[in-house]
Amino acid sequence: MKDILSRLSHLKFDDLIDYAKNNLMILGICVGALTAVGGSLWGYHYYKTSQEEAAHTVLFDCLAQYDQALQNKAQWQDVAAMCQAGYEKYKSTAVAPYLLAVEVDALLAQDQNQAALEKLDAMIDGVDIQSPLYSLFRTKQALLRLDSGDEQLKEKGLNELEQLASDTKNWYNDEAQFYLGLYYREQGQQEKAVAAWKQLIALNDNITDEQARSPWASLAKDKINGLS
Repeated sequence: MKDILSRLSHLKFDDLIDYAKNNLMILGICVGALTAVGGSLWGYHYYKTSQEEAAHTVLFDCLAQYDQALQNKAQWQDVAAMCQAGYEKYKSTAVAPYLLAVEVDALLAQDQNQAALEKLDAMIDGVDIQSPLYSLFRTKQALLRLDSGDEQLKEKGLNELEQLASDTKNWYNDEAQFYLGLYYREQGQQEKAVAAWKQLIALNDNITDEQARSPWASLAKDKINGLS
């Protein structure tokens, strides 16, 4: 501001008029540019909002088709194809990972475990790490890796499942603990299985709110009783 006033004081009247005209023109260009930018930002916001809404509609359709497949009224391959098409079209939206989540289950229903794992890997990359669903999907990822024929993947899956089971910040660590015990039992490691399940049961017994109790703890008790 001081620099502009200093320059104005040295100008003659005619020069002042020319200066004003020139600067008003620049100001007009700047305002026009800002208006254009503002319009572009509004247009982009509108585009993003409409894309998100459209993606939600596709997800709803995929879930409806998924429900039909559960009742044997639709084909799982059609569910997978619908989800994949929706993902390709709306991969930049927040809904995209959840389209892949439905596709993963559709692939698993067709026993395409490797393809499902690849989709799950891609899906987890798109989920916010702060999302409560993040750990749930990672548990599923670990279990699929344990089911793989690749020994390195199995080892990685076991390490991940153990970490998820011991993570007290994991909203779904009770599920991870249950499946960790189940894995140990299937491997003939009964003591480890019982230890994992007893830890889950002990944590659950300390919860006074019936609504907050874990259904996985009840399943763990049944598993332990079935061993005796």
